[in-house]
This record gives sequence, structure tokens and C-alpha cells, in this order.
Amino acid sequence: ERGSAMAVEHLRSLGHRAIGYVGLAAETDTARRREQGYRSAMAAARGRSDRAAARPSSADEGLTVAA
Repeated sequence: ERGSAMAVEHLRSLGHRAIGYVGLAAETDTARRREQGYRSAMAAARGRSDRAAARPSSADEGLTVAA
């Protein structure tokens, strides 16, 4: 969780604002925690959470894409 949040924070410190997430579908605890770290950091940066942005990838089953 903290690693993906740190990645978002680092990218934002470099001036990036449109930061996406591509990861395994949230079927494992690790995948859920990674996505949650991304979402938490993005919510903190924006002041809100955008849960509708995550969706299964149409390109590869089993992936989650969030932006």
C-alpha cells in the first residue's frame, strides 16, 4: 500500500497530475492493497476519491485500470 502511494507522491512531486494505475484484479490482498495505496494518494492530492475510474481492462482480463 505504502509503495504505490510513494510512487504517486513521487510522480506528483515531479509535476505529473494525470497518473494512472494498472495492476492485477483485486483478487488478492496484495493487489487490493496496491490499488488502495494508489487511490489514497490520489484522493489526498485531489481532495476526493474517484472510485468510478477503476474498471477491468478490456485489453487483458484480470487487470484493473484506474486513472
